[in-house]
Amino acid sequence: MFRTITKAFPDLINVGGLLLLFICIYAIIGVYLFAKIKLQIFLNETFNFQRFDNALMTMFKLAI
Repeated sequence: MFRTITKAFPDLINVGGLLLLFICIYAIIGVYLFAKIKLQIFLNETFNFQRFDNALMTMFKLAI
């Protein structure tokens, strides 16, 4: 089992990197499109698209 995990680890890094790239791209698009949206119940001070770091947190929350 350990050997299988060690052989699959490089592929998991590639998939994780691709997922991170997609999350960053969608966070940038979200900031571009939704930065002026008024804060509401689910878009609060922490999870919103007003800044890139907040958008990245929001995208990670949505991915989980």
